[in-house]
Formats: sequence, C-alpha cells, structure tokens
Amino acid sequence: AATKGGVNLGYCRYRFTDHRIDNYALSAGFVRDFSEKWSASAYGGARLTHSTFDVARLRETSPGTFVVVHDERSVDRWGGIGNVAVSYKDEFATASLAFRKDIMPASGYEGAVDRTMLTVDLRYRFTREFQGFVRGGFYLNTSDEEEYAAQEIDERTVSGTAGLRYDVTKDIVLDASYTYTHTDDRQDDTDAEQNLFLVRLRVQHALFE
Repeated sequence: AATKGGVNLGYCRYRFTDHRIDNYALSAGFVRDFSEKWSASAYGGARLTHSTFDVARLRETSPGTFVVVHDERSVDRWGGIGNVAVSYKDEFATASLAFRKDIMPASGYEGAVDRTMLTVDLRYRFTREFQGFVRGGFYLNTSDEEEYAAQEIDERTVSGTAGLRYDVTKDIVLDASYTYTHTDDRQDDTDAEQNLFLVRLRVQHALFE
C-alpha cells in the first residue's frame, strides 16, 4: 500500500454584476492506495473569503431631491474546507463516495455559497462498448445576506442520475440519461422538482496527428 501526502494552496475570484468574491484556501492531506482496487484520499484546511458588494442607496441632496449613490461594503469570513473520498475500481466496475465542503458559485443566484456535499458515483461496463452509470448527491448551500451572495440562501438539494452509454467507435459515443432533482428552499419556504431526460450523440475527430 502506497501513501502520498500533499499541501494545496489555492486562490479563485468570482465576479458578479454588483460584487466580487476573492477566496484563499490552504489544505493538507493524503492519498492512499490500499490495494489495486481500493483507494482513499482526505484533505482538510481553512479558507479566507473576502466579499465586496456595491450597495446602492438614496441620498438627499436637497429637500425633496434624492440621488442614487453607490457604496462599497466588504466582508471577511474564515471557514473550514474539506474533501474526503473513497474509490473502487476493477475490470468492469468503478465506484466512488465523496464528501466535500468549500465555497462554490450558487446555481440560479447572483453570488456564491458555502456548500457541503455528499456524492456517490457507480459505473459498470457490461461489454467493451456498453456501460451503465448511476450517480447521486446531497447538497447543502448556505449564505447570509451580503456574505457570499446579495441575498440570504438556505437550500437543500437532492439529485440522482441513471443512464446508459454506448461507444459506437472510439470517436462516436451515444448516451442517454434521466436526472431527478429536488430543491428545498428554506429561506423562501418553497420547493421545486426537475425531471431531465437527455439523449446525446458525441462525435470527435483528430485535427492534428
């Protein structure tokens, strides 16, 4: 069994219409191969997130006369980050179970969120050309107002996908899948469901050889 350690230092910037986010992260961890089939990894650390918002407000210049002025407001937040995964691989099947916590862009919102996620991915190759896959996840997205996003966000999302893939040739792939997603918005006290059917044909060709 082989074990490798590592240190990650990262920076990313998200730019939105009225604000930007600068995220600095430092983590350390290891990757260990228990056997030819089983492996695991674990990384943990801390982040500093600097959010800058352009806040519009009305200012009275004279009695009964107002103008819109823009002020810049900054917020710094410390937090933890982590990534733990276990994976399996043999001649026909691959599987992985992963936990992750980090700052990520907020889908459907103007901003980012503190996301905690648990995902699973299963794939099985029936023949050389034909395989099936199942994957799912639970996602917890949170942000106070003007913390990582302009508005407060508190969502729980569950998603699952099942599909089939057929390699017609090494350059032509046909796949079909179904995805179900349920989102519980605790801030607005609403929930939403999505059913997505996807059929896709992918063709690639080497431009330079």
